Amino acid sequence: MQQLMEAVPRLNDIATRCGLDSDDVQRALGRLWQAGSALAGQTGGLPADTSGRLVDGFTRNLDQDPMLIGWALRVASRLGETAWQRFFDNFVVRMVTERPALVARLRDELGMVPPMTLVVNPTMACNLRCRGCYAFEFSRSESMDPELFRRIVREARDMGIRFLTVTGGEPYAYKPLVDLAMEFPDMMFLTYTNGTLINDKMADRIAAAGNIMPALSVEG
Repeated sequence: MQQLMEAVPRLNDIATRCGLDSDDVQRALGRLWQAGSALAGQTGGLPADTSGRLVDGFTRNLDQDPMLIGWALRVASRLGETAWQRFFDNFVVRMVTERPALVARLRDELGMVPPMTLVVNPTMACNLRCRGCYAFEFSRSESMDPELFRRIVREARDMGIRFLTVTGGEPYAYKPLVDLAMEFPDMMFLTYTNGTLINDKMADRIAAAGNIMPALSVEG
């Protein structure tokens, strides 16, 4: 705790450089404190080695990767309540409290460690035709059956994967995408998208789901 208190001036400096004001910082630190307390409560108190790794990783990134700390502060201060809860539950709670035991079991059973993420291409359809895009090497008329998508997500979850990367084609040309993501609130879906199909209605649906993260591709 002493390390975290001593880091507050550095956090304020990073936050300022990231365009956050004092209210943003206060909200971010409040959320992180509340979430950390909830995590400790759920685990009956974090083991000393786990707690130590979290604190050491945090303080190390203050020096080595302040952009990551800035990103975390922005996430904690700017996300809506549903999105924040999904993010924290899936990225932190399940990674800290559930994945280690599952990884150990699967290592013994399969002789391998399951990956942290899985890339899924549910469709190669796209509303654009960008020069050099590999999607045009594939059929644009076929898309993944929704039940197959569900099966992939369920099997990924059983392997301790909580983070799926959805690409294509254009992910939002795959009509069932948002509904399918909402069926799995204990998973996160990062979508690589050209962004042109995210209108106000789609943005509202993404916000309501809380577990979809659009990553805008502007260079390829």
